[in-house]
Amino acid sequence: MPTSTMTKVSFASASLSAALLNQFFQAKAQFFYIVEMNLDPVWYALAIGIWAMWNSINDPLVGIFMDRYPTRFGRRLPWMIMFWVPLVISFALIWNPPIAWQGQVTQLFLWLLVVLILYDTSYTVVILAWAALFPEIFTDAHDRNLVAGLRQVFSLVALVLALVIPPFFVKDGDIASYGVFGWILAAISFVNLGLAFYGSREPKYPEGYFDESYTIREGVQLILSNRTLQAFLVGNMIAYFGYGQVLAMLPFYRKFILNQDETYETEAFGLAILLTMISLAFWVRYTSKKDPKQTYMLSALCFAVAIIPMVFVTDPQLAIIFLGLIGFGLAGLLMVVDLLLSDVVEEDYLQNSVRREGIFFGFNGFFIRLGILLQAIALAVVSRLTGFDEFADTQSELAKFGIVIQFIILPFFAFIFGIFIIWKYYDLSGEKLATQRSQVEEKIREDRI
Repeated sequence: MPTSTMTKVSFASASLSAALLNQFFQAKAQFFYIVEMNLDPVWYALAIGIWAMWNSINDPLVGIFMDRYPTRFGRRLPWMIMFWVPLVISFALIWNPPIAWQGQVTQLFLWLLVVLILYDTSYTVVILAWAALFPEIFTDAHDRNLVAGLRQVFSLVALVLALVIPPFFVKDGDIASYGVFGWILAAISFVNLGLAFYGSREPKYPEGYFDESYTIREGVQLILSNRTLQAFLVGNMIAYFGYGQVLAMLPFYRKFILNQDETYETEAFGLAILLTMISLAFWVRYTSKKDPKQTYMLSALCFAVAIIPMVFVTDPQLAIIFLGLIGFGLAGLLMVVDLLLSDVVEEDYLQNSVRREGIFFGFNGFFIRLGILLQAIALAVVSRLTGFDEFADTQSELAKFGIVIQFIILPFFAFIFGIFIIWKYYDLSGEKLATQRSQVEEKIREDRI
């Protein structure tokens, strides 16, 4: 069922906030708390670990709750509006710990843990509800690919705001500058989400349509029994880990190996995002001609191939060129994730005649957080083994090698493993996928008002 252009653009615009908050956190939180606030990497990893355990409950339960207990105003939008303000405020607080707590392990650990849980709970509710609406609102294959492309346009704007612009405002050694910029991003997200609610209006179903819902036990069994879903969850987690490693470790790489100031990130990220923008149209066309599975494998391979030469590069300007090349693969990865998951959701819809996007996107959120947990574990283990000193302005050669491991080698092998998982176990592709999509269209016409 085609939808209006205004609905498509409005809905897709929420990608700005979703990516803006997430990308800035991934790019700067690790560096901010460890290098700027002098929090021990092991304690940082512990906070992230506890947060990930909270997510093991938080994301799936929020998804199940939304699926099972619709309000009179809908299953998704009311919750998005309710947690709209807490989301942006808690995000700003991440970047505003008391400056007097610099180097104070206990205080910083508790502050980070508490605000992370507040932020993540709000982010889960708002963004999960919005993401779960994607396959419900956009059922036509052409509309879905178009909206996926539009979402990445807004995500690319977010990447500019989160990765390219910050060095003009956030300076090494200036803790307060992080806090100010955190509030700026929170204000942008507040306005953007408010505008995006227009396109997030839910489709109407007959009265009592959701009465025959599923239990929590059935929801967990769904995950344990669906091999295609498992392949997606693992493949997406691995890709998220690989991309997140590059994002989080670039500040360490440019400061301690290339000996560059924070403006270097503007050049490196700027070139990568420019190539991402240029190549996005290619990936939209490629996905339309092939399918999301093929897009994932090719784009992940392009990302892995682009990052590996960095092992041998020490010249800052040459490094910028190679970093820019990851933008081509990144464009495909950015647009394909929700397409892959939407196809899994609709396979379940055909088999069980139940719309339960919430639990699918909820478990996806949980596995994404596992990817962040893997980042924290890698940081703690490699930093300890190689002697990284969070109080030092220079690092030993062994500590520098540890940064290379985290920035280049781990992401490379992560993407190769992700490609194998999707190739081997994700089977919604080719003729099977085409048949499924036509069957879904027919079933939706029967179910909707």
